[in-house]
Amino acid sequence: MREGAWLTATVALFLLSFLLRQSLLFTISLALLLAAVSARLWNRYCFAGLEYRREISPRRAFLGEEVERTTEVVNRKLLPLAWLEVEDELPDELELVGGHPAPSHRPRRYQLTNLLALRWYERVRRRHRLRCTARGHFALGPVHMRSGDIFGLAMNESEREVPDQVLVYPKVVPVASLGLPSVHPFGDMRIRQQLFEDPLRTVGVRPYSYGDSMRRVHWKATARTHEIQVRVYEATKTLRLIVFLNMNTFGPRWWWQAQDPATLELGITVAASVAKWGIEQGYQVGLYANGSARQSDEKMKIPPGRDPSQLVRVLEALAKVMPFATAPVEDLLRVESQNLPWGSTLVVVTAIVTDELANILENLRAAGHKVVLLLIGEGRGSGSDDLSRHYVGAGSGSDDLSRYYGTPPAVGGDASRYYPEAPPTERELWGKPSAPGVPAGGKVGSGGGARPGAATLQLPRLKGIDIHRVKVTWREIRDLQLD
Repeated sequence: MREGAWLTATVALFLLSFLLRQSLLFTISLALLLAAVSARLWNRYCFAGLEYRREISPRRAFLGEEVERTTEVVNRKLLPLAWLEVEDELPDELELVGGHPAPSHRPRRYQLTNLLALRWYERVRRRHRLRCTARGHFALGPVHMRSGDIFGLAMNESEREVPDQVLVYPKVVPVASLGLPSVHPFGDMRIRQQLFEDPLRTVGVRPYSYGDSMRRVHWKATARTHEIQVRVYEATKTLRLIVFLNMNTFGPRWWWQAQDPATLELGITVAASVAKWGIEQGYQVGLYANGSARQSDEKMKIPPGRDPSQLVRVLEALAKVMPFATAPVEDLLRVESQNLPWGSTLVVVTAIVTDELANILENLRAAGHKVVLLLIGEGRGSGSDDLSRHYVGAGSGSDDLSRYYGTPPAVGGDASRYYPEAPPTERELWGKPSAPGVPAGGKVGSGGGARPGAATLQLPRLKGIDIHRVKVTWREIRDLQLD
């Protein structure tokens, strides 16, 4: 409309000057006519031969790491561009380092704007650093471009998808950072039957005997004792470590309604760290979770494996999983445990323990599996005489959960009474009444520190099952600097 009005007025002025034979008016109208024609050509061909490329290096990173975003704009024509504005949409989880981006009209996204001037056949590159502040699978784009003539008479817009994706793995930390022992963190996993010797697990040395392979010689022990010593390997079966992750963090009956983000991310980090430790120790590691990836209705299921790409598959699955549960973890254990090899070590990472889950875990232990329970969430406590427990604290983000589910008993308390009761009703959630049997402002168990109205948590006594406990928060794990 603006360009057409200018062109019409210029043509009319040119004809008028020609009829009146006014040289000055003719010169002015001719200049305006040339400007209007130039603006029309600029507007029509400004995006012809214009190339835009975006490169992300690397495309896979861990939480807290930085990636480099490189953009390249090429003008492959004789017509120069007096100005070109490029707006690239990026997710909030990829934070711009050292810049001030503009907000986008789309939720949880921002716009990175570049203003350029391109001559004929010129190439311009721009580089920015992006910090990965959350795990996930993030899409970049689309790209909005605007350009026009040098006089500002016309402007043209274009939108290009330019698809790019960044996969951010969850934080992976040593098991010692979770408060677990660095050696045998889940207890002794040796078996009774001797099938073959595992060369990855040395239990000691002995003097050399005729027929021993020279590959078994322990040279450091030989030099120390001045007698040839050979390694003694542990008799073992194929070691399998299966990690079950419960995506439900808000209550046994609320698995589909709400989540505690801090507790959930802590659980994902714990699952990834345990899987990495198992692969490094030579285990066949598998991963199962009652969650699914974006635009998928299939539960997370990675059968046990020990090939070099197994850890990548585990980390990719945990990076893509959506932050909600698709089914109760009890159903997942009931179905998948039927196909697990005998003697597997099962590590269950969960913030919620129900009677049904306790019964399933005890049945799995009775069926010949070693069962380890890793509790995540806010709270402190220790186990009873037949339980050794490490509790993974969630820190911030768990206030509502701990307010209604209470805190575990302190050291020396009765761990058999730590069990999540039914989730609060709407009146209890918003009205904040005192829980039945617990005076307002009182303490729960012998641990103290419970918020007013907190209900007593009761954990079923699980005989023969290790319940591990570590005192660490998600914020501490997230900010942990690794060498």
